[in-house]
This record gives sequence, structure tokens and C-alpha cells, in this order.
Amino acid sequence: SGVDLSSGVVSAMCGGYACVAVKADGSAVVWGDPARGGEADLSSGVATAMCGWEACVAVKEDNSAVAWGYKSAGGDAAGTSMLPDIITADITSGVIAAAAGEDAKR
Repeated sequence: SGVDLSSGVVSAMCGGYACVAVKADGSAVVWGDPARGGEADLSSGVATAMCGWEACVAVKEDNSAVAWGYKSAGGDAAGTSMLPDIITADITSGVIAAAAGEDAKR
């Protein structure tokens, strides 16, 4: 099973270890190193998404946001552990934009 980017892609972004492509139907396709942002279930409601060095973030159509990947690189809003975690931060409202960089703690 590969990554299907054959149709519907409206934007795509790659970081250090993962990539994310947002599709016109509101889904997003994610691939790369699973511990560093390359694995997530974003089947609906995604407005935009981006990946930094070891974590990714998506802003959803309802103005919520979800971050995933390596915790210390922003994959967890708390950023308290060096252990990888998938889909660790969920910000429920008020988000209008997000960005991902090399390390959220620097």
C-alpha cells in the first residue's frame, strides 16, 4: 500500500521526516517516519497542514488543530516527554493558522 496522490491534492508540505498532502475532500495523506510525524489518521475536516523537522500540525475546518509526531519537537502541546507519540495534541477551538519548525522548544 502506497501513498495515493493521484487526485484531489490541493497542497503538500514536507518536513525533516514526514510529508502531508491535503486533499480537496478535507482528508490528508501523511507519510514518512511514523515516530516523527509520518503516521496520522486525518480522514476529514482538514483545512491546512504542515510538517516541521519531527512533528506535524493540521488546522481543521472547525478551527481546531491537531499535532502529532515527536513530542519534544511539537508533536505534543505539553512537550514534556522525549518519547515518540502519534496524535498527541488536540487543540479544540480558536485556531486560525499554525506553523511547524525544527524544534518547538527552542
